[in-house]
Amino acid sequence: LGYGEYFGLVARGDSMIDAGIDDGDWVVIKRQQEAKEGDIIVALSDGMCNLKYLFFDKEKGCAFLRSANKNKKYPDIEIQNLEVQGVAYKVIKDAM
Repeated sequence: LGYGEYFGLVARGDSMIDAGIDDGDWVVIKRQQEAKEGDIIVALSDGMCNLKYLFFDKEKGCAFLRSANKNKKYPDIEIQNLEVQGVAYKVIKDAM
């Protein structure tokens, strides 16, 4: 994996299937507090962790999180105080 601190989480739901992340997949996350637009991040919002694409709305002066499922329209999540927990590094599919 290289240098840095990593952790794993199990994806729940179908909001990121078009990014290749399915329900039950393990996602390896590189722990970091900085992320760039377009990264898939783990963000802490209202006590919940969200695994979504990161984008910025310069007009509103806030960040928002976007799902990746063209079959279901999940609304963007507007974040005023973004807390990045890490950036997705690798997806591990169930081999069984």
